[in-house]
This record gives sequence, C-alpha cells and structure tokens, in this order.
Amino acid sequence: MTRVGVLDHPGPRSSHFRPVPKGGGVGIVAASLLGLAMLPGAATPRIAIAGGGILVAAIGYWDDRHDFRPSVKFSVQLLAALLPALLGLTPGITSWPAINAAISVCWLLLVTNAVNFMDGLNGLSAGTAAIAAAGFGLSGLTQGLIAGILGFLPWNYPRARIFMGDVGSQFCGYAVGVLALIGWGGPHPLLVPFALAAQLLDVCFTLVRRLRARDRITQAHRGHLYQIANRCGMTDWLVTLVYWALAAWGVVLGLLPFRPLLVIALVLPFGMWAGYVVARARGAGIGRW
Repeated sequence: MTRVGVLDHPGPRSSHFRPVPKGGGVGIVAASLLGLAMLPGAATPRIAIAGGGILVAAIGYWDDRHDFRPSVKFSVQLLAALLPALLGLTPGITSWPAINAAISVCWLLLVTNAVNFMDGLNGLSAGTAAIAAAGFGLSGLTQGLIAGILGFLPWNYPRARIFMGDVGSQFCGYAVGVLALIGWGGPHPLLVPFALAAQLLDVCFTLVRRLRARDRITQAHRGHLYQIANRCGMTDWLVTLVYWALAAWGVVLGLLPFRPLLVIALVLPFGMWAGYVVARARGAGIGRW
C-alpha cells in the first residue's frame, strides 16, 4: 500500500500524526473470500456475502485512493444491499415480503456505514466485527473473516502500522450485517445486532446530537463518543477495549433467551459510557463537539 501510494495523511479529524498506509482491509477481504470459496453448499449465503462484499470493498478501495463523493459510495452500497434481498435473505419480521426486503436493505446500509464511521481508532471496528462473527459461530461463513481480522489486528493494534481503510471497514460491516440476516431464523436471532449495539448506538447518539445542534450531518466531524473520549485524553487502545467489551457483552446477552430486560441490560452499559464521556468532555473544556 505504501508502494502504490495508498496513504492516510493526518488532517484535522485524524487521530494519528504521521502518514500511515491504509488499505489493510484488502487482506481481510482476501481471507474472507478464500474461506467462502472453500465452503461446501450454502450457496445463497456465500453469494450474498461475497457478491455484495466485493462491491463495497471495491468502492472502498478506490475511495481510499481517490476520495469519491458520498453519493457514489452510497449507490454502490445500495446495490450491494439489494443482493441479499433478491436472494431471499430477509428477516421474517412481517408477513409482507416487500417490507421484509426493505428492512433488509436498510439494515445493511446502516451497518455498513456504522462500522465505517466507527473505524477511527486502532482495532475498534475490526475487533468488534471479529467478536460479532465469532459469536455467530465458527463456520465456513465466518472463519475466513475472523482469520483475516486476526491476521490484520497485530499490524493495527495497539500501534497502527497500517489502517484497514474503507475497503476493510465497509466489507466487515456488510459481512456481519449479512450474518445477522442469516442468523435471524436461527436460535439466537439478535446475537449479531446485540454485538454491534455499541457501535450502532454511538452512531445514533451522534446523529441525534448533531441534528439538535443543527449541524450538517453530511459534514465530516470528530464528534463520535469514541472520538471525544480519545480527545479528552483517554488512550486509543483503552477506548477500543471498551467497545470490544461492550461487543462481547452483547454476544453474551444474544445467547440468552430473549426477554425485554435484556434490552435494558444491553443499553444501560452504553448509557453509562455515554454519560461518562459527556461529563469528561465538559470537564476537559473541549468546546463545541
């Protein structure tokens, strides 16, 4: 990546201070596709993950090199999100197939972008995706993804010698999003969404806060909770560990028989984390965020 000029130069929103190669997610994609190619049977899940994953990874890689407009990336993400719906991988939430397909598409768009937005500290998004995939189970659908992430993490955490880049973050988000659709009909339908809950809640919290402040939500920023915690002096490796712990807690809750109290048990730790970060930001006097 250094040789071909795929470098992340530090800017106002960066958490690093020197150029770092990005595009390490290419290795994650390659390992995942190899694992899927070796999987016998289960053609529909393989096609959904591989087909849509290649689309979002390709646009992510070219965005790492050329910085496409958000509308271009969103169009490709939408095309990828349509593939599982066309293959029938939709949650049976309602009795109307069209509504289930729309839920599937919206879910994949949400997760793909949420994981991408949260990929701002070493290992945070990659590790969370690995935890979600491991919670889903060690199968042919997940082994390549987990192996790719575990091979990548030593180069990225706790000190980054390479970043995952959009090619990796978008692929990881899309892949675990499809795993959630596959797992909906299984014994633990909420396991993957619960594992991703901290990332999704961080994105939603930030979106609501920016809307209330009348900020332009399409403008790049450093206002996610994990970024504020880091800006207030909390080391990046420790912030990442917090989100890994929240993901692991989500897996534990996802393995239990569903009860409404599980939602409280899931949201409460994140609420405590959000309250801590807000209080620390006020004390640090970092100003508008």
